[in-house]
Amino acid sequence: MTATVLLEATGLTCERDERLLFAGLSLAVRPGEAWRIGGPNGAGKTTLLRTLAGLNDLHEGAVRRHARHCWVGHRAGLKGLLSARENLVWFADLN
Repeated sequence: MTATVLLEATGLTCERDERLLFAGLSLAVRPGEAWRIGGPNGAGKTTLLRTLAGLNDLHEGAVRRHARHCWVGHRAGLKGLLSARENLVWFADLN
């Protein structure tokens, strides 16, 4: 049996300042999976994550969210006295 897809992207293409960041990108995220997105500065990692979260407009492609999601960016104001899990729970409760 295949696990339910929580987040699905198909054919994502994004340009910034006339520079192609990614093209034809597709993915499906299922419960319990962990994904690593890597690359040099300016490669489009944050742009991709913001696009998946619905914070950036797509140039091409589609993103479908089949579950509630929470965006925690670079300067999210993480609470130093809380564990990583406690920080995530705190941010999830904001919505």
